[in-house]
Amino acid sequence: MATLYDLMLLVDPNAPEERQSEIVGNVRSAIEGGGSLVGEHDWGTRRLAYEIDHRPEAAYRLFQFEAEPALLERLQHNLKI
Repeated sequence: MATLYDLMLLVDPNAPEERQSEIVGNVRSAIEGGGSLVGEHDWGTRRLAYEIDHRPEAAYRLFQFEAEPALLERLQHNLKI
């Protein structure tokens, strides 16, 4: 049975638009390849509570999807820093 998950993706807003689109597209493809995408929301650029790598802001993307736990392992591997 598939479970509903939320994935908040933080992207560097200073990265080129093509690179940001590529990252979001790769995540979308991975989700659709192993589950079903329920919703995708662009929250825009927001200030971080704590800087990450000396960056005070990030572009937030929320993905809501249904999947088996095996997809989570693949996403975790692909999105590791």
